[in-house]
Amino acid sequence: YCEGDDYWCDENKLQMQADYLENHPECSACVHNTYIFDVRDKSKRTMFMGKERDLTVNDCIRGWPYSYHTSSLIARAELIKNRPEFTSMVKNVGDHPLAIFLSIKGKIHYFCNPMSVYRYGTEESWTSKMRNDLAFKTRKFEDMVLMLKAADSYSNYKYHSYFKKKIDTERHFVGVLKKEPFLILKYPRIHTRYIYRSIKKVLKNKFPFLLKIKTKIFSLRKKINESR
Repeated sequence: YCEGDDYWCDENKLQMQADYLENHPECSACVHNTYIFDVRDKSKRTMFMGKERDLTVNDCIRGWPYSYHTSSLIARAELIKNRPEFTSMVKNVGDHPLAIFLSIKGKIHYFCNPMSVYRYGTEESWTSKMRNDLAFKTRKFEDMVLMLKAADSYSNYKYHSYFKKKIDTERHFVGVLKKEPFLILKYPRIHTRYIYRSIKKVLKNKFPFLLKIKTKIFSLRKKINESR
């Protein structure tokens, strides 16, 4: 898989992955680390940390930065040809559900050396649309919830606790994007610091005068401290 402006940067990549799959029939796919190239400032860094290993189902359910980038993927043809319905439920998002499917069907081996490049920040890209189009972003998170529920059912709920945690996280972000504090609080399984930031963001948008009060309090506190 190599989409859009992404590209491979190691001439031995395909052979290395093909050899591994041939020698490890228990594996459904083989992936590797990837460089992120930011087209805006021309910087480049590796996308993932960690050593060579087999990715877990939970890694793939959680997605980035615990999984892999699509440009690194080589998978068994019979699995790609017979993908279940949930892998195409989210419009313009096929990589995440595909990763979940492949991890359910077998091991996904990860090589830590980067052998592909992901171009980040290009205009009109999916990432840019996610950053700038609120309606598109909200719809994506809502569709992700439906996809994750379908994937949970496909796996016969073997990994239900992992799916539930991810579903709650997606619902949490829907609440943030829709500025619904009660929806944010209803799904508190996301890390505490994200809950705090999300609630703060919603309150700032709904009650902007609170920020002015906070500024005045800090200003008053500073004057008091200086006068002592």
